[in-house]
Amino acid sequence: MKADAPQPPSRAALRAELEAAYAAAPVIAAPGPRPDGEALRAAYLGVLKLCLCDLGGSSTMSVDRTPDGLVASRELVGGWVKTRALGMDWPRTGLTMVGLDRLHDLQSCVESVVRDGVEGDLIEAGTWRGGASIFMRATLDSLGAGDRTVWVADSFQGFPATTEEDELAVVDFLAVSLEEVRESFARFGVEDGVRFLPGFFEETMSCIEDRRWSIIRLDGDSYEATRLTLEWLYPRLSVGGHLIVDDYEVLEECRQAVDEFRGEQGIDEPLQRVDWTCVRWRRERPSQSAPIPPPGFRSKGNGRTGPRAMKRPESPRIPTVEELELVRETVALRERLAIAEGGARSLPGSDLRRARAWLRRRFDPRRTSGPRR
Repeated sequence: MKADAPQPPSRAALRAELEAAYAAAPVIAAPGPRPDGEALRAAYLGVLKLCLCDLGGSSTMSVDRTPDGLVASRELVGGWVKTRALGMDWPRTGLTMVGLDRLHDLQSCVESVVRDGVEGDLIEAGTWRGGASIFMRATLDSLGAGDRTVWVADSFQGFPATTEEDELAVVDFLAVSLEEVRESFARFGVEDGVRFLPGFFEETMSCIEDRRWSIIRLDGDSYEATRLTLEWLYPRLSVGGHLIVDDYEVLEECRQAVDEFRGEQGIDEPLQRVDWTCVRWRRERPSQSAPIPPPGFRSKGNGRTGPRAMKRPESPRIPTVEELELVRETVALRERLAIAEGGARSLPGSDLRRARAWLRRRFDPRRTSGPRR
């Protein structure tokens, strides 16, 4: 039976839902340790979630795009820290954007496939700094499931530059190197049982066509990335396995790719809401999907050419919002000084020199106490 595609929410409905999400934001706390093994495991995973989200302190640093297309960081304090717990911002130093609810649900998914003996490895397609994959590996290790491999697929170069209009492709902050992600796995002691697939999905998916999966987590954002990974990975998802889509509710192109694929393949397992943006379903039958695409396959898309990596600086610095504001004020003061000096050129000799000296003293952008009267 062909599944009916859910209708996207209106702006007003989404706003109301986000307000409700803030009101019901997850508690930012880990369970306390107790002597028994299961309680210690829960405490470890709880603390790990806080660390991966950079929620161990009373504040955290967030990164966002400015109206003029730059990126800048700011501190989240007080109630604004809920933004991170809900997975609604770009962490300055945290290793995942997904927030606590999605990590709670991911833990439940991993525990269910181990408990139920669902065959297959785990894969995240689109990992950024690797936080969600680190958490999957840690959860497996805490359950003694060392026989399963966590696959980490990402370009490790940020979003591809497919068109000049791609806004996210130019954001260097979203490009995290393979070396940095490897170091993070090692720092948390979960580097064993992990395989990395560096490269754009068009280049790497065919390398794992013979694998069986128990969990597939998709976080590629775009139509092309979501559709392509569905077509390569879903045919090998075991019955009882979970298919998780990170940005289904907020990215129209991601939702379109999922709805089209589910409709074409007759997938009618219900979509389960994880939080304000993430959904998943659990596979119930083995015969719902078309065969794995042949070599050289490209999914139906929007006519774009193949992915192309952006040239990026080695270590892009993220200024604070306050620093950007100071830069803007300095530029404005220099413009005022240039205009004033232009008018002073009409003064004769010594008067001109005195006027210039006075103007420079008054509008010196290095002064912090305001113009001199």
